[in-house]
Amino acid sequence: MIARSDEKQFRVKSLSYILVLLSQMNRRTKPLIDAVVNRFTYQSIDPKHYKEKYLIRMMSALNQLNYVDIAFLKKASDLLCNKKFLNCVTPSDRRDLLVAISHSNWSYPRLLNEYIEKITDTNNDFSPQDFLVFVSSVARLHSGANYLNDILVNYVIPYVKREDLDADSWLLYVWSLSIIGCAPINCIKSVMNHEFYEQLMNFTDSVAEIEMNEKIDFEPIVAKNRETLKREVSLEKYRKYVLRMLTSFEPNISTNISTPFGFSIDAEFIINRNNEFLSLKEYGILGGDPSNKVRELPPDFKRCAIMCFGFNDTLLGETGLIGTHELSIRL
Repeated sequence: MIARSDEKQFRVKSLSYILVLLSQMNRRTKPLIDAVVNRFTYQSIDPKHYKEKYLIRMMSALNQLNYVDIAFLKKASDLLCNKKFLNCVTPSDRRDLLVAISHSNWSYPRLLNEYIEKITDTNNDFSPQDFLVFVSSVARLHSGANYLNDILVNYVIPYVKREDLDADSWLLYVWSLSIIGCAPINCIKSVMNHEFYEQLMNFTDSVAEIEMNEKIDFEPIVAKNRETLKREVSLEKYRKYVLRMLTSFEPNISTNISTPFGFSIDAEFIINRNNEFLSLKEYGILGGDPSNKVRELPPDFKRCAIMCFGFNDTLLGETGLIGTHELSIRL
Protein backbone atom coordinates (compact mmCIF):
# COMPACT_ATOMS: atom_id res chain seq x y z
CA MET A 1 0.00 0.00 0.00
CA ILE A 2 1.15 3.53 -0.77
CA ALA A 3 0.46 6.35 1.70
CA ARG A 4 -1.27 9.44 0.31
CA SER A 5 1.78 11.58 1.09
CA ASP A 6 3.88 9.32 -1.13
CA GLU A 7 1.37 8.86 -3.94
CA LYS A 8 2.51 11.77 -6.11
CA GLN A 9 6.16 10.89 -5.62
CA PHE A 10 5.36 7.31 -6.57
CA ARG A 11 3.66 8.56 -9.74
CA VAL A 12 6.80 10.41 -10.86
CA LYS A 13 8.97 7.42 -9.97
CA SER A 14 6.69 5.14 -11.98
CA LEU A 15 6.89 7.35 -15.06
CA SER A 16 10.67 7.27 -14.78
CA TYR A 17 10.64 3.49 -14.39
CA ILE A 18 8.54 3.01 -17.54
CA LEU A 19 10.91 5.07 -19.69
CA VAL A 20 14.02 3.42 -18.26
CA LEU A 21 12.54 -0.03 -18.84
CA LEU A 22 11.68 0.81 -22.46
CA SER A 23 15.19 2.14 -23.07
CA GLN A 24 16.81 -0.95 -21.55
CA MET A 25 14.65 -3.19 -23.73
CA ASN A 26 15.27 -0.94 -26.75
CA ARG A 27 11.52 -0.78 -27.31
CA ARG A 28 10.51 2.53 -28.88
CA THR A 29 6.78 2.11 -28.31
CA LYS A 30 5.78 5.62 -29.33
CA PRO A 31 2.17 5.70 -28.07
CA LEU A 32 3.32 4.63 -24.61
CA ILE A 33 6.23 7.09 -24.63
CA ASP A 34 3.89 9.88 -25.78
CA ALA A 35 1.52 9.09 -22.92
CA VAL A 36 4.29 9.13 -20.31
CA VAL A 37 5.83 12.34 -21.63
CA ASN A 38 2.47 14.13 -21.82
CA ARG A 39 1.51 12.95 -18.34
CA PHE A 40 4.74 14.33 -16.93
CA THR A 41 4.73 17.55 -18.94
CA TYR A 42 1.17 18.65 -18.32
CA GLN A 43 0.31 17.24 -14.89
CA SER A 44 0.28 19.63 -11.92
CA ILE A 45 2.36 18.30 -9.04
CA ASP A 46 4.18 20.28 -6.39
CA PRO A 47 7.87 20.52 -7.44
CA LYS A 48 8.94 19.00 -4.12
CA HIS A 49 7.62 15.64 -5.33
CA TYR A 50 10.10 15.53 -8.21
CA LYS A 51 13.31 13.80 -7.23
CA GLU A 52 16.36 14.90 -9.20
CA LYS A 53 17.56 11.38 -9.97
CA TYR A 54 14.22 10.43 -11.53
CA LEU A 55 14.20 13.53 -13.74
CA ILE A 56 17.69 12.75 -14.99
CA ARG A 57 16.81 9.10 -15.59
CA MET A 58 13.80 10.14 -17.65
CA MET A 59 15.89 12.50 -19.78
CA SER A 60 18.58 9.85 -20.25
CA ALA A 61 16.02 7.20 -21.16
CA LEU A 62 14.39 9.44 -23.77
CA ASN A 63 17.82 10.13 -25.21
CA GLN A 64 18.41 6.38 -25.52
CA LEU A 65 15.03 6.04 -27.21
CA ASN A 66 15.88 8.86 -29.63
CA TYR A 67 12.77 10.73 -28.51
CA VAL A 68 12.83 14.52 -28.27
CA ASP A 69 10.12 16.76 -26.84
CA ILE A 70 10.95 20.42 -26.19
CA ALA A 71 8.15 20.99 -23.66
CA PHE A 72 9.29 17.96 -21.65
CA LEU A 73 12.95 18.99 -21.75
CA LYS A 74 12.13 22.53 -20.66
CA LYS A 75 9.99 21.44 -17.73
CA ALA A 76 12.50 18.83 -16.56
CA SER A 77 15.40 21.28 -16.95
CA ASP A 78 13.61 24.04 -15.03
CA LEU A 79 12.72 21.66 -12.21
CA LEU A 80 16.33 20.54 -11.94
CA CYS A 81 17.67 24.10 -11.96
CA ASN A 82 15.13 25.27 -9.37
CA LYS A 83 16.31 22.49 -7.08
CA LYS A 84 20.03 23.26 -7.54
CA PHE A 85 20.38 19.63 -8.53
CA LEU A 86 24.17 19.56 -8.84
CA ASN A 87 24.45 19.84 -5.07
CA CYS A 88 22.63 16.58 -4.45
CA VAL A 89 23.13 14.22 -7.42
CA THR A 90 25.94 11.74 -7.98
CA PRO A 91 28.81 12.40 -10.41
CA SER A 92 27.36 9.68 -12.64
CA ASP A 93 23.99 11.45 -12.75
CA ARG A 94 25.45 14.81 -13.69
CA ARG A 95 27.45 13.16 -16.49
CA ASP A 96 24.38 11.28 -17.68
CA LEU A 97 22.45 14.54 -17.90
CA LEU A 98 25.16 16.21 -19.98
CA VAL A 99 25.25 13.24 -22.34
CA ALA A 100 21.45 13.28 -22.69
CA ILE A 101 21.12 16.99 -23.48
CA SER A 102 24.15 16.86 -25.76
CA HIS A 103 22.77 14.05 -27.89
CA SER A 104 19.36 15.77 -27.95
CA ASN A 105 20.98 19.04 -29.13
CA TRP A 106 19.25 20.71 -26.17
CA SER A 107 21.12 23.99 -25.69
CA TYR A 108 19.48 25.37 -22.54
CA PRO A 109 21.26 28.33 -20.88
CA ARG A 110 19.89 27.63 -17.39
CA LEU A 111 21.48 24.18 -17.33
CA LEU A 112 24.76 25.58 -18.59
CA ASN A 113 24.71 28.24 -15.87
CA GLU A 114 24.16 25.59 -13.19
CA TYR A 115 27.22 23.67 -14.34
CA ILE A 116 29.30 26.85 -14.57
CA GLU A 117 28.27 27.84 -11.05
CA LYS A 118 29.33 24.43 -9.77
CA ILE A 119 32.62 24.37 -11.67
CA THR A 120 33.63 27.85 -10.53
CA ASP A 121 33.06 26.83 -6.92
CA THR A 122 36.51 26.10 -5.51
CA ASN A 123 35.03 23.25 -3.47
CA ASN A 124 33.64 21.37 -6.48
CA ASP A 125 34.37 17.65 -6.73
CA PHE A 126 34.63 17.43 -10.51
CA SER A 127 37.02 14.78 -11.78
CA PRO A 128 38.91 14.91 -15.12
CA GLN A 129 36.20 12.61 -16.50
CA ASP A 130 33.53 15.09 -15.40
CA PHE A 131 35.40 17.94 -17.05
CA LEU A 132 35.74 15.90 -20.24
CA VAL A 133 31.99 15.37 -20.51
CA PHE A 134 31.31 19.02 -19.68
CA VAL A 135 33.76 20.34 -22.29
CA SER A 136 32.53 18.00 -25.03
CA SER A 137 28.91 18.95 -24.31
CA VAL A 138 29.70 22.66 -24.29
CA ALA A 139 31.57 22.30 -27.59
CA ARG A 140 28.48 20.75 -29.16
CA LEU A 141 25.82 23.01 -27.64
CA HIS A 142 27.44 26.35 -26.80
CA SER A 143 30.47 26.71 -29.09
CA GLY A 144 29.58 30.33 -29.88
CA ALA A 145 29.51 31.51 -26.24
CA ASN A 146 32.70 33.59 -26.00
CA TYR A 147 32.43 34.04 -22.24
CA LEU A 148 33.13 30.32 -21.78
CA ASN A 149 36.78 30.75 -22.73
CA ASP A 150 37.74 32.43 -19.46
CA ILE A 151 35.86 29.83 -17.44
CA LEU A 152 37.54 26.93 -19.23
CA VAL A 153 40.99 28.52 -19.05
CA ASN A 154 40.74 29.27 -15.32
CA TYR A 155 38.62 26.44 -13.92
CA VAL A 156 38.90 23.44 -16.26
CA ILE A 157 42.10 23.31 -18.30
CA PRO A 158 44.47 23.53 -15.29
CA TYR A 159 42.80 20.46 -13.74
CA VAL A 160 42.86 18.08 -16.74
CA LYS A 161 46.22 16.54 -17.58
CA ARG A 162 47.22 14.17 -20.35
CA GLU A 163 47.85 11.36 -17.86
CA ASP A 164 44.30 11.69 -16.51
CA LEU A 165 42.65 10.42 -19.71
CA ASP A 166 43.21 7.61 -22.17
CA ALA A 167 44.22 8.51 -25.73
CA ASP A 168 40.71 8.45 -27.18
CA SER A 169 39.27 10.62 -24.41
CA TRP A 170 42.19 13.03 -24.59
CA LEU A 171 41.68 13.48 -28.32
CA LEU A 172 38.00 14.25 -27.70
CA TYR A 173 38.97 16.74 -25.00
CA VAL A 174 41.45 18.61 -27.21
CA TRP A 175 39.09 18.51 -30.18
CA SER A 176 36.28 19.96 -28.06
CA LEU A 177 38.52 22.77 -26.79
CA SER A 178 39.48 23.49 -30.40
CA ILE A 179 35.83 23.81 -31.43
CA ILE A 180 35.29 26.33 -28.65
CA GLY A 181 38.50 28.13 -29.64
CA CYS A 182 40.52 27.88 -26.44
CA ALA A 183 42.78 24.84 -26.87
CA PRO A 184 46.24 25.59 -25.41
CA ILE A 185 49.21 25.13 -27.72
CA ASN A 186 50.67 22.39 -25.53
CA CYS A 187 47.41 20.40 -25.79
CA ILE A 188 47.39 20.70 -29.57
CA LYS A 189 51.04 19.64 -29.76
CA SER A 190 50.29 16.63 -27.57
CA VAL A 191 48.03 15.11 -30.25
CA MET A 192 50.13 16.16 -33.25
CA ASN A 193 52.81 13.51 -33.04
CA HIS A 194 53.36 9.88 -34.04
CA GLU A 195 53.68 8.64 -30.47
CA PHE A 196 50.19 9.85 -29.58
CA TYR A 197 48.61 8.20 -32.61
CA GLU A 198 50.32 4.93 -31.78
CA GLN A 199 48.70 5.15 -28.34
CA LEU A 200 45.39 6.00 -29.96
CA MET A 201 45.52 3.03 -32.32
CA ASN A 202 46.49 0.69 -29.48
CA PHE A 203 43.59 1.97 -27.41
CA THR A 204 41.18 1.58 -30.32
CA ASP A 205 42.30 -2.02 -30.83
CA SER A 206 41.78 -2.82 -27.16
CA VAL A 207 38.33 -1.24 -27.12
CA ALA A 208 37.33 -3.47 -30.01
CA GLU A 209 37.79 -6.45 -27.69
CA ILE A 210 35.68 -5.16 -24.80
CA GLU A 211 32.46 -3.29 -24.26
CA MET A 212 33.03 0.47 -24.39
CA ASN A 213 30.86 1.06 -21.35
CA GLU A 214 33.12 -1.24 -19.31
CA LYS A 215 36.10 0.91 -20.18
CA ILE A 216 34.47 4.33 -19.66
CA ASP A 217 31.78 4.93 -17.07
CA PHE A 218 29.60 7.13 -19.22
CA GLU A 219 28.05 6.61 -22.62
CA PRO A 220 30.82 7.44 -25.10
CA ILE A 221 30.28 10.75 -26.82
CA VAL A 222 33.05 10.20 -29.34
CA ALA A 223 31.07 7.85 -31.52
CA LYS A 224 28.05 10.14 -31.45
CA ASN A 225 30.11 13.16 -32.40
CA ARG A 226 31.70 11.31 -35.28
CA GLU A 227 28.29 10.31 -36.52
CA THR A 228 27.33 13.97 -36.82
CA LEU A 229 29.90 14.30 -39.58
CA LYS A 230 27.97 11.78 -41.66
CA ARG A 231 24.99 12.69 -43.83
CA GLU A 232 21.46 11.75 -42.93
CA VAL A 233 19.98 9.48 -45.60
CA SER A 234 17.11 11.89 -46.32
CA LEU A 235 19.45 14.89 -46.36
CA GLU A 236 21.91 13.16 -48.69
CA LYS A 237 19.11 12.35 -51.14
CA TYR A 238 17.82 15.93 -51.09
CA ARG A 239 21.35 17.34 -51.34
CA LYS A 240 22.15 15.29 -54.43
CA TYR A 241 18.92 16.45 -56.05
CA VAL A 242 19.66 20.13 -55.36
CA LEU A 243 23.24 19.92 -56.61
CA ARG A 244 22.16 18.03 -59.72
CA MET A 245 19.69 20.82 -60.50
CA LEU A 246 22.33 23.49 -59.90
CA THR A 247 24.96 21.89 -62.11
CA SER A 248 22.46 21.32 -64.91
CA PHE A 249 21.42 24.97 -64.68
CA GLU A 250 24.95 26.39 -64.52
CA PRO A 251 28.06 24.40 -65.49
CA ASN A 252 30.44 26.78 -63.65
CA ILE A 253 29.62 25.24 -60.27
CA SER A 254 31.98 22.80 -58.58
CA THR A 255 30.48 20.24 -56.17
CA ASN A 256 31.74 17.86 -53.46
CA ILE A 257 34.84 19.86 -52.62
CA SER A 258 37.02 18.23 -49.95
CA THR A 259 38.68 20.77 -47.67
CA PRO A 260 41.93 20.30 -45.71
CA PHE A 261 39.90 20.76 -42.51
CA GLY A 262 38.09 17.42 -42.71
CA PHE A 263 34.68 18.52 -44.01
CA SER A 264 33.23 19.00 -47.49
CA ILE A 265 31.79 22.01 -49.26
CA ASP A 266 28.78 20.94 -51.27
CA ALA A 267 29.17 23.58 -53.98
CA GLU A 268 31.32 26.59 -54.86
CA PHE A 269 30.76 29.19 -57.57
CA ILE A 270 31.63 32.79 -58.54
CA ILE A 271 28.77 35.17 -59.29
CA ASN A 272 27.81 38.85 -59.37
CA ARG A 273 24.55 40.73 -58.73
CA ASN A 274 23.49 40.24 -62.36
CA ASN A 275 23.61 36.44 -61.96
CA GLU A 276 26.66 36.20 -64.19
CA PHE A 277 29.01 33.32 -63.43
CA LEU A 278 32.76 33.04 -63.89
CA SER A 279 34.58 29.82 -64.72
CA LEU A 280 36.16 28.06 -61.75
CA LYS A 281 38.63 26.46 -64.14
CA GLU A 282 39.89 29.92 -64.95
CA TYR A 283 39.78 31.47 -61.47
CA GLY A 284 40.41 28.38 -59.35
CA ILE A 285 38.57 26.67 -56.48
CA LEU A 286 39.25 28.33 -53.14
CA GLY A 287 37.70 25.70 -50.85
CA GLY A 288 39.77 22.73 -51.99
CA ASP A 289 43.46 21.90 -51.96
CA PRO A 290 45.48 24.83 -50.51
CA SER A 291 48.00 24.36 -53.33
CA ASN A 292 45.34 25.27 -55.90
CA LYS A 293 46.08 28.51 -57.68
CA VAL A 294 43.30 31.08 -57.49
CA ARG A 295 43.07 34.35 -59.37
CA GLU A 296 41.85 37.66 -58.02
CA LEU A 297 38.23 38.24 -58.94
CA PRO A 298 36.99 41.16 -61.06
CA PRO A 299 35.08 43.92 -59.22
CA ASP A 300 31.52 43.04 -58.12
CA PHE A 301 32.12 39.27 -58.29
CA LYS A 302 32.00 37.12 -55.16
CA ARG A 303 32.87 33.55 -54.32
CA CYS A 304 29.94 31.67 -52.80
CA ALA A 305 29.81 28.30 -51.06
CA ILE A 306 26.85 26.01 -50.33
CA MET A 307 26.78 23.58 -47.40
CA CYS A 308 23.66 21.49 -46.73
CA PHE A 309 22.59 20.69 -43.18
CA GLY A 310 19.70 18.67 -41.79
CA PHE A 311 17.47 18.94 -38.74
CA ASN A 312 19.83 16.85 -36.61
CA ASP A 313 22.65 19.28 -37.38
CA THR A 314 20.88 22.19 -35.65
CA LEU A 315 20.31 23.02 -32.00
CA LEU A 316 16.91 21.94 -30.77
CA GLY A 317 14.29 24.64 -31.29
CA GLU A 318 16.87 27.06 -32.68
CA THR A 319 18.46 27.95 -36.02
CA GLY A 320 22.05 27.64 -34.78
CA LEU A 321 24.23 24.68 -35.72
CA ILE A 322 25.87 22.20 -33.36
CA GLY A 323 29.53 22.81 -32.60
CA THR A 324 31.24 20.76 -35.32
CA HIS A 325 29.16 22.34 -38.09
CA GLU A 326 29.45 25.81 -36.57
CA LEU A 327 33.22 25.32 -36.73
CA SER A 328 33.06 24.27 -40.39
CA ILE A 329 31.17 27.49 -41.22
CA ARG A 330 33.77 29.60 -39.39
CA LEU A 331 36.61 27.86 -41.20
